[in-house]
Amino acid sequence: MKKILVIEDEANLRRVVQINLIGSGYDVRTAENGEMGLETARVWQPDLMLLDIKMPGLSGWDVLERMKKSPSLSRIPALLMTAFVLLDEEDLKKSGVRGVLFKPFNVSELLKSVEEALRPPV
Repeated sequence: MKKILVIEDEANLRRVVQINLIGSGYDVRTAENGEMGLETARVWQPDLMLLDIKMPGLSGWDVLERMKKSPSLSRIPALLMTAFVLLDEEDLKKSGVRGVLFKPFNVSELLKSVEEALRPPV
């Protein structure tokens, strides 16, 4: 069973994502901020991280930067979740993210994005 960590500061969205991923057969844990998410990732070693970009404290970009510098976290792929439609393509390439899920999204978009992000890169 694939392990997915959802880092999202908005409680309702965090819960909806969690419920839908569990219902699709994934083992899911959540964190409400970047610090908690990094600690959970260190201990739990998920197969994929769903990461909100705009959060209080550590932003999603901050979390990605810290992950890149950590040998135990650098291999974990990330799928970004954001309401921002305009993202810098260069920033995305440098960050190594596996995709972007634009809010609001529906369950089928969520599951398709997760499946794609879990595929090994070619």
